[in-house]
Amino acid sequence: MNLRNGVKQLLKMCGHAFVGTVHDRLNDVDRELSQIASQLGDLKAAADSLAEQQGDLKAAADSLAEQQGDLKAATDSLAEADGALLQGGIRTLEELKSVQAELRRQDAEARQRWNKLLDAVAQIEGVQNHLRRAFEKQTEVVENELVRQVCVESDDYEAVNVETGLLTFLYSYLPTRKALDVGAHLGDVSDRLLRAGYEVYAFEPAPAVFEKLKQKLEGRKGFTAFQSALGSSEGEALLHMATDLSEAKWYEDPTLLSSLVTHSMPLKFPSVTRSP
Repeated sequence: MNLRNGVKQLLKMCGHAFVGTVHDRLNDVDRELSQIASQLGDLKAAADSLAEQQGDLKAAADSLAEQQGDLKAATDSLAEADGALLQGGIRTLEELKSVQAELRRQDAEARQRWNKLLDAVAQIEGVQNHLRRAFEKQTEVVENELVRQVCVESDDYEAVNVETGLLTFLYSYLPTRKALDVGAHLGDVSDRLLRAGYEVYAFEPAPAVFEKLKQKLEGRKGFTAFQSALGSSEGEALLHMATDLSEAKWYEDPTLLSSLVTHSMPLKFPSVTRSP
């Protein structure tokens, strides 16, 4: 039996008026209890909601704590990497210092070798200059000896042609070693001048004689031949060619008597006029 039924039973035992009053009062209590129950339900719902929110907050806190743990792990890893990088940088700097010191040492050695090389080159240049001066001095001495040397050849040709013998003798005393052989003919004079050391410029206008001159001396060092006559002015002149018509052939080479001017000739040596 519940409290309400017990109270009703008690009220039946009491008077009717008193029962109505108690009954009303019980109804009020019942309503209040219903309100309290409703409020308790609301409080329970609020408590459940709060508990759910607390669960969400706890889950969020756990997630935040996990993120903080991940962040801490990442921070620790980054700090470890930074430490390794710092140590690597320190080792690199130390190695760079070592390399720099080695490069400085090698540079100093290279400079020393370069200075020694320059000294050696200077010494070589000094020796070369000394040798050059000695060679020039010796060459000057030899040239002076050559200048004082007298070139004299004695043969029948120079005994007859004293001018050629005189030129070969004067070779060592003349300021220049260039000679002009005007009317070079077959090159006997040019040949002796070349052997004495002269640089010879030969002039011979007669075509046939000039060819023989070239055949004899062409290719000799210092020899230059011109098929022309040499005079004081430019122009053209008649060349008188001598011919031996004698039966005895007194002259082996009558062209020696050829000339640019007319002159007396033996009866057996008429001259033929040609343009040189």
